[in-house]
Parts: sequence; C-alpha cells; structure tokens
Amino acid sequence: MKDEQPDFSVLAEDRGMDPVLAGRADAAIREGLAAGKERKRGRRRTVRRRIYAASAACLLLLVCLVTIRVSPAFASAVRQIPGMAPLVDAIRQQYANDQSILDAVDNDYMQKVGLSDEHGGLKFTVEGIVADEFRMNLLYSIKGLRSDEQVELHDLSLTDGTDRQLQVGYGSSGNVTGQADGSENMENISILFSKEEPLPDKLGVVLTLRGQKYKVAFAVDTAKFGGHSRSVPMDYTLEAAGQKIIFERAVISPLTIKIEARFAKSNTMKIFGGGDMKLVDDAGKEWSVPSMSSGTNDPDRTIFTFQSSYFRKPQALYLTGTWLRALDKGKNEIVIDTEKGLLLKAPDDKVTLLGSTESGGELQLRFHLDTGRKDDNMSYNLLDGTFVDGSGSRHEDKQLGSSVSANSDETNQTLAFKYKAGAYKQPLTFTIGSYPNYIERPYRIPISLSGVWDQD
Repeated sequence: MKDEQPDFSVLAEDRGMDPVLAGRADAAIREGLAAGKERKRGRRRTVRRRIYAASAACLLLLVCLVTIRVSPAFASAVRQIPGMAPLVDAIRQQYANDQSILDAVDNDYMQKVGLSDEHGGLKFTVEGIVADEFRMNLLYSIKGLRSDEQVELHDLSLTDGTDRQLQVGYGSSGNVTGQADGSENMENISILFSKEEPLPDKLGVVLTLRGQKYKVAFAVDTAKFGGHSRSVPMDYTLEAAGQKIIFERAVISPLTIKIEARFAKSNTMKIFGGGDMKLVDDAGKEWSVPSMSSGTNDPDRTIFTFQSSYFRKPQALYLTGTWLRALDKGKNEIVIDTEKGLLLKAPDDKVTLLGSTESGGELQLRFHLDTGRKDDNMSYNLLDGTFVDGSGSRHEDKQLGSSVSANSDETNQTLAFKYKAGAYKQPLTFTIGSYPNYIERPYRIPISLSGVWDQD
C-alpha cells in the first residue's frame, strides 16, 4: 500500500506563505515522518509520539509563519526577503492612511523595481509599486540632494512600452527636501487608469530635476496585478428630493472599490455626489475615498471610488450617508464680466468675486465661498475648465491652474483660477464644477458579497 503524505508546501502557498519558508517546513515534517518508518516495530508507539510531537511542532511553526505573513505588524514575511524591508517600511509610512495598500503589502501584493537614472550626482530611483487594474501607487527615491535643498518633479509624464504618453490621471507628493545626513528621500506618485488607458505591461516615468531630464522604464507584473476584480450587481435606486440615483454595480479589486451609478434623465438637479458618503464592511470598518477619484465623461453617469476591503473578504458592504450635494440645473452656471470685475450671475450669495485681473498673459479670478456647514470637507472646484464668451464661442483648454485655501474647522474657502488671457467678448459664462447646496437624505444601501470569494 502506498503511503500518501500531504504536501504542506502547497497548503502553505494556499494560505499565502513564502514558498521558501513553506518548503523548509515541508522538508522538516517529511524528515520526521521518514525517520519514524525506520524505527523498529517494538519502539513504534514511542516513536509515533515523537513523530507526532515533531510534526505538531513543525505545523505550529508553519501556522506561525502564515500568521506573520498576514499580520498587519511589521513582521510580515515579505520583509524577510533581502532588500524588501526598506521598501515595505517606506510604503507603510507613505500610505499609512490607505488601508487597502497596507493590506496589499501584508499579502505580498507588491513589486520591487529598484531601477534608477542618475545625472550630476542626483539619482532618481523607482523603488517599487503596488497596483491593480484601476490604480497604481509608485514609490520613488531621490538621492544626492544637498541639505535642505528642495526639488520638484517638473514635466512629469508617464509612458508605455512604445514611449507613448499615457492619458491617465496622476498626482505626486510634492516637493522633495534634502536631508542633513545625505540620506535618500522616499516619496510617491498615485496613478489612475481607465478603460481607455488600462494597466500597461511596461511603464516609463519621465521627469525633470535641476533642469535635467530623467527617465526610468520597467516591466509591470500584470500577471500579479491584473485579473483580480469582482463585479457585483446592485440594482438599487436612491431617491432624494425627487432626484434619482440608480446604483448599478460594485467592482471590487485589491486596491479599489468602484460603485457605478447613473442619474435619471428626469432629474431637475445636477448631482455632485454624496457629501458624507461612506463604504462600511460587515465588521463595521469604514473604507474611505482615496485622495484621487475617477469619474466618467458621460454627464448622466458617475463612479464613486473607495479604498478596498478585498484582502479581508467581507460577506457584505454597505453604502451609507445622510446628505448629498446637488443644484438646480437652471442655476448651474456663473457669469462674470472679467473686464469690469463684476459677478453677474451665481446660484446664491454663498459665492462672491474677490478679484478679476490680468497679468503676464494670465486671467486670474479669485472667489470667496462659504459652505455654511462645518461637516463639509470638500475643496470645491467652483468653475469647470471651459467657458462661453459673450459671442457664444466656447473656449476649452484655457484653464492654466486652480487652487483652494481653506481651514478644516471653518466654512470659508478662497478659490483661485488662472486662464489664458485673451480678447474675450464679455461676459464669460462658466459651468459650475461643484457647489455647496445640499439635500438631506439618510441612506444605507446593502451590497451582498455572498459567493464572491468562492472564485479564489
């Protein structure tokens, strides 16, 4: 009769354990079993006890190693891999408020890159990435900065394997400051993908530092990061003040949960989103909105984007909130005579024009906005990027930048917008991008995940 033995390394891999550690545990268990077979029959009972004790000890070691692997503590098994500990620690520091990335790192859902470009003693390195089909978080370092020297990533762009510039949304952590001890600085770039620009198999990071162009290109492990999303139907209609939002489905991936919805054609108000919208799992944990969120070009559709509970495999999620932002479609514009500095039309008196000036080929508009409620933490994008002049001509791609200044404990915001200056026929009509007008409507929408994780 053939003596069948379980493959403990396979068991460990199924539990997410490092294959090397799994192999060692498996070998130790097999050695104990093999040793037992060579004992004399007269000592069989005693040997069995020893074998079982040794096997139990090895299994206990195996369980401990698996536990370390999925623990949120820094003792994650991935840190034991040579060269990975600094990257893991840096990711934890950079993304301390993004639980989906922390969970991903604890489950070895990351890729070490370690490729550099160096000029004049200044070294730019892509250290590693954490990604899924919808977003990527890229960690980079800059080494060689003088003490207290500040540099900014100028002309930042992202390319694919053919050097074509990707049309993706991205943001960086800002200026990098040199350390007194000359150590390298770890910072991050957040990238959003779309149906038109999916996760590429090769990525190039192009930027300028100290007037010098840098480029680092690397292969993306799409086998690791792709194909993990789950689609869950919702088919739920939320009605508030006569307006309807139809929630169609939730798409769950390792770093992102997207709630896809559409607005009813009969709506008389422009809905800007859920004011205090939250995604809560069945354990009561809230999954907040990432710093970058994605939308759609269709004005009647929207996507609400949250951090992901993917690695925790909940059985249910709940979309909750108590109020929404919305504005009558007939009031969804601001009209300004920029030459006279006059605000001719606005939804109400929450917004006032502080100034309209031209300087250096730029038209600069400044506003004061009072939201009227302290629980609204939105930084408002008051003006859309396009406008229509007094002759009816539509102007696109004229906006050069915008900024918002606000204190979290106040209701007042100062908004600044810059456009290319021109001989525009007055007045100028801007579509409102978002506005602090509210609908009070508590809601709790269930999303069942029963059976979703059976695909693993």
